Amino acid sequence: MNLPIVKGHLNIVPTGDARIALADDYANMRADQVMLGDALSFDHLMQACSEVETLANKAAVP
Repeated sequence: MNLPIVKGHLNIVPTGDARIALADDYANMRADQVMLGDALSFDHLMQACSEVETLANKAAVP
C-alpha cells in the first residue's frame, strides 16, 4: 500500500490560496455562529492541526 501517512508525508495544514480561502470560510462560519461554544481562532486551529500532522508523520512507518 502506498499511502502518504505510511511514508510520513501527511499534510493537513493548507498553504497559500487554500489557506486564505479556508480562513475566510472559517471566519464566516464563526460569524454565522455555525460552531457551538467557544470556537478556536483560525490560527489556533491551524496550530493544533500542525501538531497532529507532526505527530502522525513521526509515527509513520519508514
